[in-house]
Amino acid sequence: MTEQQSQQAPEGGSSEQAVKPPLRRRWWFWALVLLGLLLILPLVLITVILLALRSETGTAWVIDQVPGLEAEAGRGSLLGQWQAEELDWQGYGVTLRIDDPVIAWSPSCLLRKTVCLDTLKVTDVSVDVQPAADPGPARTTALDLPEINLPVAVAINDVDLGALTVNGTKIWDQLTLAAGGSGAAMTLEQARYQRDDIVVTAEGRVELRGDWPLDVDLGVQLPPPSGDNWALDLNLGGSVRDVRLTGTSRGYLDAEFSGTAQPLDPSLPAELGLQSRQFLPYHTLPETLTLQDWALSLQGSLAKGFRTRINALLPGTTGDISASAKGLVTTQAVEELKLRLSGPAAGGGDGTGHLEMNGQASWDEELSAQAEVDMQRFPWYSLIPDLSAPPVVIQQLQGSASYRNESYSADLKADVTGPQGDASLDALLEGDLESVRITQLDISTGAGSLTGDGKLAFAGPLAWQGQFQLEQFNPGYWVPMLEASLNGQVSTEGRLVSGAPDMTLDWDLQGRWQKEAAAARGALAGDGQNWVLEDLLITVADNRVEGSGRYGEELQANLSARLPQPERLLPGLEGRLSAELELSGTVEDPTGTASLQAQGLAWQDAVAVDEADLRADLTSGGVLSSELEVLGLNAGGQVLQRIDANLNGTRGQHELSVQASHADATVALTLAGGLESGDSLWQGALNRGDIEIPGPGQTWQLEGPASLTVSQSREVTLGQHCWRWNDSSICAEDQQLWPNTRLALRMRDFPAQALEPLFPETFRWDAQLNATLDLALTDTGPEGELRLDAGRGGFEFLVLDEWERLEHRRMELGLELEPRQADLTVVMAGPKLGRFNANISVDPMSEGRSIDGRFSLDSLDLSLAQALSGLEKVNGTINGQGRLSGPLMNPEVYGELALTEGSFFDPDLPLPMEDAVLVLEFQGRSADISGRWKSNDRSSGQLDGSLDWTQTPELAMNITGERLPVTYEPYARVELEPDLDIRFRSGELSISGEVAVPRGDNPGIRRYGVRR
Repeated sequence: MTEQQSQQAPEGGSSEQAVKPPLRRRWWFWALVLLGLLLILPLVLITVILLALRSETGTAWVIDQVPGLEAEAGRGSLLGQWQAEELDWQGYGVTLRIDDPVIAWSPSCLLRKTVCLDTLKVTDVSVDVQPAADPGPARTTALDLPEINLPVAVAINDVDLGALTVNGTKIWDQLTLAAGGSGAAMTLEQARYQRDDIVVTAEGRVELRGDWPLDVDLGVQLPPPSGDNWALDLNLGGSVRDVRLTGTSRGYLDAEFSGTAQPLDPSLPAELGLQSRQFLPYHTLPETLTLQDWALSLQGSLAKGFRTRINALLPGTTGDISASAKGLVTTQAVEELKLRLSGPAAGGGDGTGHLEMNGQASWDEELSAQAEVDMQRFPWYSLIPDLSAPPVVIQQLQGSASYRNESYSADLKADVTGPQGDASLDALLEGDLESVRITQLDISTGAGSLTGDGKLAFAGPLAWQGQFQLEQFNPGYWVPMLEASLNGQVSTEGRLVSGAPDMTLDWDLQGRWQKEAAAARGALAGDGQNWVLEDLLITVADNRVEGSGRYGEELQANLSARLPQPERLLPGLEGRLSAELELSGTVEDPTGTASLQAQGLAWQDAVAVDEADLRADLTSGGVLSSELEVLGLNAGGQVLQRIDANLNGTRGQHELSVQASHADATVALTLAGGLESGDSLWQGALNRGDIEIPGPGQTWQLEGPASLTVSQSREVTLGQHCWRWNDSSICAEDQQLWPNTRLALRMRDFPAQALEPLFPETFRWDAQLNATLDLALTDTGPEGELRLDAGRGGFEFLVLDEWERLEHRRMELGLELEPRQADLTVVMAGPKLGRFNANISVDPMSEGRSIDGRFSLDSLDLSLAQALSGLEKVNGTINGQGRLSGPLMNPEVYGELALTEGSFFDPDLPLPMEDAVLVLEFQGRSADISGRWKSNDRSSGQLDGSLDWTQTPELAMNITGERLPVTYEPYARVELEPDLDIRFRSGELSISGEVAVPRGDNPGIRRYGVRR
């Protein structure tokens, strides 16, 4: 051992020296190993995470590690495409639920330094956020925009987000997005937002530097309050800090607008201007409420309010109404509100009338409002179409009203002028959300007064109560024909129960009516189902109306009217009238009788009846039997000698027979049908029709029944039918009589001789007429066409006890009607008539009904005038053409008419004419006349002149000739050389000039002078 130890000792010393270098290598080795682990471990962790995310299991594990995040039925990988049926997250007071999420992106895009989001889709998103316990102070400084410079590019290809709701409030139904960008530049390729009927699309670009410059185009589709569509085209320019807005509106509102806004400023300053040529807020409003040249401006901020101004014109029926409004609109109130309307003063005369309202309203802590109204001669009625100026003019109306704590009060004072003079009105009102009470009502006129008070409650069923005292009250102040002086009381009380009134009404009035002693009293009571009228009595002079009645579970009425002097009751009504009415039974099965007799009854100058007698009986089962006899009905300038009518039957089946006699015709019609038949208000047929016209001996008869229907919408339609007389017929297609009348008629083989009573005794027309009429009467005017064809025929004229005939081989008339134009076409041709054509257009809407047309005349044989002139020989041909324009009743004529190859000869005519030529050149409302002729081979004659009919007709003509042979047997045979001026003006004729006689059988005659 010792030896060995001794032997090992030196070795040991050398061994220590040998081991030290390996110990130094081991320390560096572990340092390198530790450094390698530090470098490799993150890569290993990333690799492990990526490997985990590439699998469904790993993706699910990663999702489970996020606090509060849960996925249901998740599948796929977050490194490619991942989807789930539901994804929920909860934390920090927020609950998020996403249905059917799908996300897909392309990791390979990272190699191109691009983040590619290929797909992001969800069906529904629901967010619930708990309110913060302390919202903290409001922001008082503007937001600072960060400088953003993306290190990689971003490509968002398909984002489709379904419905989003936040705390139960729907934010959108769908949001889609496609965008991209890199660095500080972002491009919005396509975005679409939809919520209900609101759709917004956007595209543009924004830079994420500085104030974030932007240029974005927006398209907005809004649900229109009226009409079919409403679209906005907007452009957002400038920057996110200072946004500039320009755009247009189309459809419901046609307008242009522009503005600016600073959305990052906490006070939100903004300006907006809008201009529209014409705007009607709702289609049911009258055209008089159309805002013309409408301008709107807003300027201010959300913190301090927006100063608002509005200007427009309203097209009133009596002239334009200028409208303006201005005020300060804040989030809590409307202040300094001023509304003004002005237009032509009511009641006529010079000047303007106006309506002004000043006030304010607040809704910060509670709703309150104050207003003052001032109206002076404002034509309010001109804003209501078809409403004429009332007989009463409001000269001045002043009032004030206030609302606070659900209570309101008003004080109104008015001065008015009516047909009977001036009047004043004072009223005080107090109320709340449950009722309003008129504590004072005073109406004073020069012809009496009305005072009273009342109450109207509407918290529950609508209820009312009122008492009114009349003192020498004259309703003729409001309606002149109701002139009276009445004293008495009127009281009423009631309420609405299930929409039906339960009320009482009592009146007891005395005084004078139309300066005659008068009285009226009665009482009406009912509960909506049963009504009772008691002690009804109205007397004016000797006229008396009285009775009583009951309506409801039983039906009973006894009414009588005795009017021996109706003109004292109603001026303009004359004659004698008496009537009786008795009813009994029930509403379902009424019975009763009615009678009416009248003698010499007339209403002003419009209608008059010599005698009238009506009797009607209604028996159980609703069977009606009635007779009406009228003698001497005068209306519209026509007199019906007698009318007999009978109506018999039930509501479901009855018959009406009418026979009316006129001096020129007798009409008999029979209709049968029933009320409320099927889908119609009345449905039946015209079963019989006879029209007898004794003058030309015509009797037209209805060939067969024609259906007649009145629909529930009050449309009256008549079915196809034909009227016939001998070989003539007038047939109608199915047509609508009312409203929007549409007619379709066809006439065949109607002899023109039947029109003989309409022609002079010296004229006859022999032809067969055929015609068609298609006509529609629309709201804008008539539309349709009329065609008349007389074919072959002839006109006959009685000349010296002999009938001369003028043939026509073609005669046609066409008329095409449109609301703003009527086109007339006339064609006539015959052996001697030649051919005449005319085409004329008439504008019925223009002043004077202006026309524009052309006419032409070819080969009119002048010999047709031979019989009419009584000359032995008349020959010649007339041709011409021209144009018509100007007013229908005073048109301008441009063109030419020319007579050629004319000749006139008769033994009694001193001067024969051959080779006559006469030309009329039309120059509007005047014509130039020129002509020439020969009487033999040696002679010639000329004429020149003009004709003017601008005002009264004027004629100026010069006649010259050489060697004109004039024979006046047996006294003279001479040759004349005239030079005459003929003038016709203002109804006076003058002739001046000279007539030379160079040759003749009497050599003593050489020269004659003629002066006037």
